[in-house]
Amino acid sequence: EEDKPTLYVFNAVTQDTMPVMESISLLDKTVSDLRTLVTLRCGLPVSVYCLRTPRGLEMYDCNTLKDYQTDIGTAQYI
Repeated sequence: EEDKPTLYVFNAVTQDTMPVMESISLLDKTVSDLRTLVTLRCGLPVSVYCLRTPRGLEMYDCNTLKDYQTDIGTAQYI
């Protein structure tokens, strides 16, 4: 069986889409947890970007990804 990314993160600065290959439990974690993963992968300091939903809604660190109706395969935006 092929492993598929749990989420994608699109970086508007570099125009790159980064697959996030974490377990499905990532969707139960906070936005802060996802930002930490993104920082580790791309090197951007957490203080210089925010995550946005596909509709452009800013995602706040204390909320969970499920609070933003994030599903498997969804793209989030830096």
